[in-house]
Amino acid sequence: KSSTDLTAATLKKLRIILSLRGTKGIFGILRLLKLFDKNMNGSILKEDFAQLCSIYKIGLSKEEEDSLFLGNTTVNYDLLIKAITGEMNKFRKKMVFRVFRMLDINDTNIIDAEKMKETFNPSGHPDVSAGKKNKDEIYGDFLDSIEAYLEYRGKSYIERAMSIEEFVEFYNMISMSIEDDGYFEYMMNYCWGLSQK
Repeated sequence: KSSTDLTAATLKKLRIILSLRGTKGIFGILRLLKLFDKNMNGSILKEDFAQLCSIYKIGLSKEEEDSLFLGNTTVNYDLLIKAITGEMNKFRKKMVFRVFRMLDINDTNIIDAEKMKETFNPSGHPDVSAGKKNKDEIYGDFLDSIEAYLEYRGKSYIERAMSIEEFVEFYNMISMSIEDDGYFEYMMNYCWGLSQK
């Protein structure tokens, strides 16, 4: 395997491992990356990343870990996260934009995190309908995801808001662990009340 192939295969493996943990997977690693960023410069040292993988029980070999650093001693974890999550397809993006426009009542291109928390309805979530989780668990996961994302973006309690770009990035992270477009659509429609609009 060439080093580029190994990097691509490692990113795919990371995506699968984190996806299997649901939203807790990606948002959990966001918190750890921030924690391990000792210099607060948006990058993580190779040995710290190895420790993070061990703590978070991500079974990567040393060779796989090295492949993510491309010969460097540090990696920009923003770029790493983007490479792991990939990008939502157009269909999903369209739904995310619809939700953002619905929440952005004053057309400021900024939505308040509190407004998101008030509007989100966990009882419409497909996992609640299927009896896999109750609505409190879904709501708790959602709040935790928002908090983890805002922390990752370095937002203080005064700046509890997301721009359209941040909202799309936030949903890119959520979207990563949802394989089926139909499930994603159902979740967006019912949790945000789009189906009633």
